Amino acid sequence: MTHPRTAITGGTGFVGRHLAERLGPEASVVISRRTGVDTSDVDALTRAFEGCDVVAHCAGINREIGDQTYQRVHIEGTANVIEAAKRAGVRKVIMLSFLRARPDCGSPYHESKWAAEELIRDSGLDYTILKAGMIYGRGDHLIDHLSHTVQTLPVFATVGFREKPIRPIPIDDLTDILVAAIDGRMPRETVAVVGAEPLLLSKAVRRVASVLGRRVVVVPWPVWAQFALAQVTEWTMKVPLVAKAQVRMLAEGVTDAAPPAASVPDDLLPRRMFTAEQIRESLPEAGGLGGRTCGSAGELRAQSPSETCTGSNWKGPVHWPKIPVRSTATGISNSSSTRARVPSTTTSRNVCTEPSPKTPGPRYGASCGTVHSPPSWSTPAGSQSAPKHAVTSADSGGAGSNWTTAGPLYR
Repeated sequence: MTHPRTAITGGTGFVGRHLAERLGPEASVVISRRTGVDTSDVDALTRAFEGCDVVAHCAGINREIGDQTYQRVHIEGTANVIEAAKRAGVRKVIMLSFLRARPDCGSPYHESKWAAEELIRDSGLDYTILKAGMIYGRGDHLIDHLSHTVQTLPVFATVGFREKPIRPIPIDDLTDILVAAIDGRMPRETVAVVGAEPLLLSKAVRRVASVLGRRVVVVPWPVWAQFALAQVTEWTMKVPLVAKAQVRMLAEGVTDAAPPAASVPDDLLPRRMFTAEQIRESLPEAGGLGGRTCGSAGELRAQSPSETCTGSNWKGPVHWPKIPVRSTATGISNSSSTRARVPSTTTSRNVCTEPSPKTPGPRYGASCGTVHSPPSWSTPAGSQSAPKHAVTSADSGGAGSNWTTAGPLYR
C-alpha cells in the first residue's frame, strides 16, 4: 500500500525511527537536529515539509537540559511545526502526546504536552492526537533499562509503597495506529492509546529478569524518596537515573487518559501482551549500562567525531580506554572490525565505518525529495569525518520514547 508522504519530527528517535522504517524511504522524511532541521527554525521546517501531505510530530523531551526546555520543545516547537505545515501545504498533523497530559496539574511536562495538544486542535488543520502511555520495543527506555539493570545491579525500587499499574504498548502496535492516522483515519480526534495488559512495573521487571535468567530484588520505596533521587540525578547525571516527570507519571499510574479521551477503533486496539516473546524481541545487546552513555537516552547508536563521550553517566571526568557502540538504526555493530580504541581522555571520540548499503530501513534526509545515506565515518588513520550534527534529547521521539523506569537504573 502506498502511504501519503510524511515528514517525521523526532525522526531519529525511538518512535520516529520505527515509523520511518514502516513507511519506507519513499513515503518518509526524517527530520531532527541530526539531519540539520530544528523545530525552532520555521523556515527550515517549511523547506523540509515541502511535498509532504502529513506531518507526524514525534519530537519531545521528558526533562529539561540547557536550552531544551518544555516551553521551547513542546510548546514553541509545536507552534513552529503548525506554521511550517501551513506554509508547505501539509493537510494533516499527527501528534504523539502523553496519556495523562493535562492542564493545571503542577507538572511542567504534563502541562506543556497539553498546551501543545491545544495548539494542534486550534490550528485549523486536520489532526490526530495520540495520547500514548508507556511504549516498548528494541531501542526503547523500558526494556533497554530494565534488562541492563538486572544484569548490572539486580535491585529495583518501586515508586510508592503501593504501586500503580501501567499498560505497556508494543512499538509495532503503536506504529499500526500512527500509520492508520497517516492514511486518513481518526480525523480531528484525540484518542488514548494503552497496551492490552495492565500490570505493575515490578512485575514487568521480574518478567524481564526471568527472560534473562536473572533474579531481581524488588524494594518498596516511598514516592518522596523517588522524587529526591530524581532531583539529585538530574543535577549530577547526563542521563538521569529517573526524571521527576517520570516519577510523577509512575506515581499516578499509566492506564487511563486524563482528561478522558476516546479509544482507538477496535481493529487498532493493541492486542500483544507483555510476554516473554515480546521481551526477547525488544532486548538490546547483553551487558551492563556502564559504557553506553553516548547519544540520546534509550538509543544505541554510534558516536560521531563531533561529539564527546567519557564512558560515564556522571557529570565529571571518568576515563575509559575503549567504548563499544552499536547502532540498531544503521546496522553499525560493535564487533572488533568496527570498534575503535580511543585515548583515555575526557574528549575521546568514537569512530566507525559506514554501514552496509544492504542495511534495511530508511536513509536520513533533511528535506522532502532528498534522501541521503548516513555519512561515512572515518577511522583514526583515514579520511572523511561525519558532519557536526548536534544531538539532543529533543530528537528522542516524543513522549513514548522518553520513558525510563524508576528504581536503580544506570546508563
